Amino acid sequence: MKLQNTFSQINEQREAANQTAQQLTDFLLRRKEVEKIAGISRASIYRLIKSGKFPAPVSLGTGSVRWKQSDVIAWQSSLIKTA
Repeated sequence: MKLQNTFSQINEQREAANQTAQQLTDFLLRRKEVEKIAGISRASIYRLIKSGKFPAPVSLGTGSVRWKQSDVIAWQSSLIKTA
């Protein structure tokens, strides 16, 4: 019984460490990278943003935007959950 509890605690700690690592490595993606990852065109990305169905980009300055990788992955996950 104690051994099983120890394994459960180790798994919980491992999952927490993985979540922390994901938070620390949240990359900013260029539009072309988002197109490849999402598998949709530029026009589709902006159409979905306008309708609130795709994460909005982060502005880096005049004419320069990036998307948080975690936002794009969360969007993909939401598609899988609703399918």
